[in-house]
Amino acid sequence: MRVRPPRARGVIRDAVERFRGDRGALLGLVVIVAVVALAALAPIVSPYDPVEQQIRLRGQGPSTEHVLGLDEVGRDELSRVLYGARVTVGGAVAAVAAAGILGVGAGLLSGSAHRRVDNVLMRIADGMLAFPSIVLAILAVVFIGPGLLSAIAAVAIADVPGYARLTRGQTLTVREQEFVRAAVAVGATPVRVALRHVLPNTIAPIIVYSSLQIGSAIIRLASLSFLGFGAQPPEPEWGAMLNAAQQWLGTAPHISIVPGAAIVTVVVAFNLVGDGLRDALDPRTRVTR
Repeated sequence: MRVRPPRARGVIRDAVERFRGDRGALLGLVVIVAVVALAALAPIVSPYDPVEQQIRLRGQGPSTEHVLGLDEVGRDELSRVLYGARVTVGGAVAAVAAAGILGVGAGLLSGSAHRRVDNVLMRIADGMLAFPSIVLAILAVVFIGPGLLSAIAAVAIADVPGYARLTRGQTLTVREQEFVRAAVAVGATPVRVALRHVLPNTIAPIIVYSSLQIGSAIIRLASLSFLGFGAQPPEPEWGAMLNAAQQWLGTAPHISIVPGAAIVTVVVAFNLVGDGLRDALDPRTRVTR
């Protein structure tokens, strides 16, 4: 006897329709797709080498040759922003993916295992959540050492307890559903119950949480680079670009405006998509406009 949870095809179709009706979410999705496409095609669409310097023209404002101007050592700002999207956005996505895998696994284990295991895992998560995420990320990167990969790992470590808490709560709820109890009654192993019955029915809130966390991860990754713990010069990264532009705020403000605007735009786009996914996957959260 095979026990299956309720069919989700109709639910997915309804969620897609609700998402398509959210103009803000669609706008955010268009921005994200455009940024990802430009980052992927950076070697083709970038007008200049992102590390090529023109010292005599450093700090020059926008012009026909350099649409977004030149930075503090004469590097093309547009080229550096395009290549920087690969580092900042790509690094944030990688950090969220790693945190999701570890956190979801820990949450499933905590919600499905013996109470002692649950208590140990949740007390560890509580201890990590006692620190603000950026502080925890800084502590992690100080322990690991500076560098882009270290910053990505630090952001991922800081996000794990949030995923674990969310997944554990969803697991405890789904575990009480009739189809899960039926699966246990017919002899399904705990691993099979967790992977085949519990996880698929907890994936919606995890997707929403992940989409919102990417924006937060971009800010934290850029912050670590701004503080000197992340990407190191001359690697183009939006936070590191902001750090280098500090001395030029009065004479060449475009050097800081360009990467700052890029961070704000992409973070807002991910938040719009996250809000749209939340409303689409859980209509009860929708607000009448």
